[in-house]
Amino acid sequence: VPSGLAAGAAQITALTFDLDSGLVSDESAPVNFTITQGSLFKIDEEEPNDSVDTATVVTPPVIVTGSAAKTDTHDLIINFTDGTSEPLPDLFYLSLTKQTNMAFSLKFNQTADLDLFVFEIDVNGEVGKLLKSSTGTGTTAEDITIILPAGDYIIAVGAFSGSSNYELTLQENKAVNFNQVFGLNPEMFNFKQPAKIEKRR
Repeated sequence: VPSGLAAGAAQITALTFDLDSGLVSDESAPVNFTITQGSLFKIDEEEPNDSVDTATVVTPPVIVTGSAAKTDTHDLIINFTDGTSEPLPDLFYLSLTKQTNMAFSLKFNQTADLDLFVFEIDVNGEVGKLLKSSTGTGTTAEDITIILPAGDYIIAVGAFSGSSNYELTLQENKAVNFNQVFGLNPEMFNFKQPAKIEKRR
């Protein structure tokens, strides 16, 4: 069963295409079945995607599978307040036609410390203001929920150390986020604090 199908009743039919003659058979009788558990559509990241111009275009809801390493080619670097820095090797282009409460989730292996960043794209088509980040340490998941106005955005996967395969999920947020409601500050927790973004090229 392909990804991206919602739970519920479904129907499938089949036909045969003859490569030699080019003839197509009649459509088969429909087969009815029920999808008990829906899934999000899955795609692979498209390399290279290390700059705004080459960013992989994503349309939620979707799960992107990819890999990132600190040694990967990158156009952007995040400099942290403690003097450390992090390359952003994988960029994803998100365009929204209306204000949307979004949820971004990054899952990876213990072989790396990957982080997640959301940037706006400015009027010149370049990476602009950093809107939100998830930069935990000692974890294998990063999560961001944020209300985004209509516009264009870059979702970036950073590699602070090591290398790992990952799954990046982008979808509309249906749940109440207590950080948004109560304004919790990530400095209260074990997070690296971004200071500024630097463009290498």
